[in-house]
Amino acid sequence: MNDGSVPWKVRKYFWSPCQKWQHGRKPFKLALQIIKIIAITIQIYNFGKVSQDNVEFKSDMRKSVWRIVNPSGGNPSFPESPFTSTITTKSEFYKQIFLFRKGVHTLRTDSLAEISGISNVTILLQQLEGPFESYTLTNFTPGEEFSTKIPTTEADIELDLILHEIVVMRVDLNISHHNEVVNKRTKRDYALSYMLKIDNSDHSGLADVVLNQTMTGVDDREAISASPIILLDFLVLVVSILSTMLVIRSLFRAQLLRLQFSSWYMQKFNEQATLSDCNEFVDGWYILMLVSDVFVIIGTGLKLDVQTRQLPSVDDFQISCIFLGLGALLCYSGILRYLGYFRGYNILVLTLSHAMPKVFKFLTCALTLYFGYVVCGWLVLGPFNSKFRNPIITSQTLFSLLNGDDMFATFRMLEPGGPSFFSQIYLYSFICLFIYTVLSLFISVVMDSYETIKKNNGHRLHSRGIQKALDASTSEEDSCPGDPQSFSFNNCFCVASADSQASDDQPLLSATDE
Repeated sequence: MNDGSVPWKVRKYFWSPCQKWQHGRKPFKLALQIIKIIAITIQIYNFGKVSQDNVEFKSDMRKSVWRIVNPSGGNPSFPESPFTSTITTKSEFYKQIFLFRKGVHTLRTDSLAEISGISNVTILLQQLEGPFESYTLTNFTPGEEFSTKIPTTEADIELDLILHEIVVMRVDLNISHHNEVVNKRTKRDYALSYMLKIDNSDHSGLADVVLNQTMTGVDDREAISASPIILLDFLVLVVSILSTMLVIRSLFRAQLLRLQFSSWYMQKFNEQATLSDCNEFVDGWYILMLVSDVFVIIGTGLKLDVQTRQLPSVDDFQISCIFLGLGALLCYSGILRYLGYFRGYNILVLTLSHAMPKVFKFLTCALTLYFGYVVCGWLVLGPFNSKFRNPIITSQTLFSLLNGDDMFATFRMLEPGGPSFFSQIYLYSFICLFIYTVLSLFISVVMDSYETIKKNNGHRLHSRGIQKALDASTSEEDSCPGDPQSFSFNNCFCVASADSQASDDQPLLSATDE
């Protein structure tokens, strides 16, 4: 066999890692991907513990401050917004300012939190869309009773909720938090800012009261320097860079092979290779791994940058979490590429790969119709049904209906005086069209790909030109380099594993025909 022939190179391109190992090529990318996924898993687990601790601390602090400055609690009409309430009278407006002043005093003298300093206790007033005017709130006096006559600012400003459309009261806290990081108790200093906003800009008679929290900084240098996590970050960074280099090299070699294949195909069959033939040399798994490596590198770099700052913002960690989370998702998804070489596990992988182009075409048409229903439902039913109040909620409602959730409640929630007849026609037509037609067709598209893969006994389907090259290399297989008797124990294990999988998978595929 001519080891340099184009058909043989094409065949080797579609080999599994075990087949490449049998013929003398070491599976560096596979080994590197295993090391990378282990390192990323450990990195994200430790980082997730720290991030989750920050989130829980912020949530607990916000709950405690809200309970102090608003003892009546949140608005029972909006249980999903626990830090929101409403007021309807001027007396309640003055009472809310009184409670905020009293709450600051309570935080300073009687809070269970380890607060080392309270500053910037101000009130911001805005009237008639003008600029905010800032004043300092007077300190609460122990034993002080509520009264609208007591001055609440150093400038003795007369407050009026009708005149001042938006009122914002603010206080800054310096607080210490004790937590466990890598089995070591650490003390971390936070700077938090709380703003209680009373918004009466619409003058509807119902003013919203909302508590906002901002964590402006955290000194985490002690925790970082005391743990080996930062060394793991560097390991992940190095492994990801090496993986990126190997993937880019593989993609480059694939394009060189594509050019050789196109030249060979023209000489052999006197015709140009088709676009489907050329697309076979663009491995989507390599692109997935490349994007995963880029996300992990960016996320790890941002994580190292944030951890080495003197006072980083806690919100900066969330940007790193986004990149690391996406990188981990794609990294785990890339493992499916190696499972796909075993026919006992490749049905899902091959079915998805074969069905994906058809699914995208189908969804393009289906989503066009879906968004039409979203816009129509929002405009017509939005004023009368809370489930269609805005485009996002409307889309969520229709998607729930598509999955058969909460149908009866959606039909019954139309307010009196609304377009009852239209809503019935709208909902019935959507359910009939999408559940009985669109969803069934979507399943049919996937099942069609599954049946195609099953008829091919779980093997990958190649384009016509690639299949010709593979057939041309079959006659050269007997001269394949490498003596089976000289295989190492690991190579023999690969061969035994593949043979075992082949014998075990055929009954499974045959059983699906029954």
